[in-house]
Amino acid sequence: MWTVFLLIACVAMTTSEVRGQLPGRSKYNVKTFPDPIDRYQACGRPFPSFVCDPTNILSEVAANLLDDDLKKIYNETTVPCYSSGPRASRRRGYIVMVAMVPEMDRLHTVNNPNYTINVRYHEAQFFSYYLGNQLKWGKHSSQCNEMVIIFYSQQDGVLYTSTQSTARRLLTDDVVRTVNMDAMPMYYPFTRNKGNLADAITYIARRYGDVLREEVNPAQQQK
Repeated sequence: MWTVFLLIACVAMTTSEVRGQLPGRSKYNVKTFPDPIDRYQACGRPFPSFVCDPTNILSEVAANLLDDDLKKIYNETTVPCYSSGPRASRRRGYIVMVAMVPEMDRLHTVNNPNYTINVRYHEAQFFSYYLGNQLKWGKHSSQCNEMVIIFYSQQDGVLYTSTQSTARRLLTDDVVRTVNMDAMPMYYPFTRNKGNLADAITYIARRYGDVLREEVNPAQQQK
């Protein structure tokens, strides 16, 4: 099961923050968004990755550094997963993925004539939920519910975090809200300086990693 937290900022991004966008789609929905394991090149990555950025909104250097941070979270955390019996089968690690699109291609709110901030919220909610279910990373986490998706839609001005239930025991909605609100004064608007968007998402991912490295009392997992 997923819960969602949304931080929305109305952002008018400029091309100065985009590194030569790849040709192809300008809009994505969950059906057209590529898998960063099976179709990593379509994600703008040279190898299977925790980052999927099909139109290269981030610079290659920024995407690589972010991917390194997300790999560290996976390798340096342990997921308490109670699959059966009184003991937990523990395996690493928490999967934090970054998914970026230039704009959402509306699927779930297409019948709503007004594309308000609340409608964008719901579209991002559906996008993240179904994306987490269909990607290989999501299927990997299906038994332990340890996945987190940081989703960003450039033209929609949506920065959104979606968490599965096990990750949410540490990465609560209050924690997510605090981390995102801490990031905004430092990096928003993202167009103020080149690299602000990358710095903001990297900051958020690292803060999430710090939280996910904490241990959860096993008794909490049995509730």
